[in-house]
Amino acid sequence: MSDGTRDGNLLIIPRDLTGDFPRGTWRLTKRDGFYVANFSCPRCGARGGLGHGTNHTIADDGSVSPSVVCDDAACGYHDFIKLDGWSMRLVANDDVARAAKEAGERVLRDARVDPEMLSKPTI
Repeated sequence: MSDGTRDGNLLIIPRDLTGDFPRGTWRLTKRDGFYVANFSCPRCGARGGLGHGTNHTIADDGSVSPSVVCDDAACGYHDFIKLDGWSMRLVANDDVARAAKEAGERVLRDARVDPEMLSKPTI
């Protein structure tokens, strides 16, 4: 959960690297070919998206605009936030890692082994 650290008037939201996606964190995902942030409300844990295809934009430094209001009306959370660790480099690195993984899977899938080579002794 977010510890309440601020950068000016922006609440800093840490990136979830645990896989648990606790309250007050965000994680990188791709939707319709665009990178977006899945966001977990710091107060109630309700989840929503930020970025392309939503009412919010994410600046290169992770600042989100306009302010974020929790989708759960009973929660009432409303604040200006900044996604800690968001950068275009993060997005580019994720694309490179994904492309390398896909290329590696294609190489393995397309590899052909000559059965005779398996029976020959190696030096």
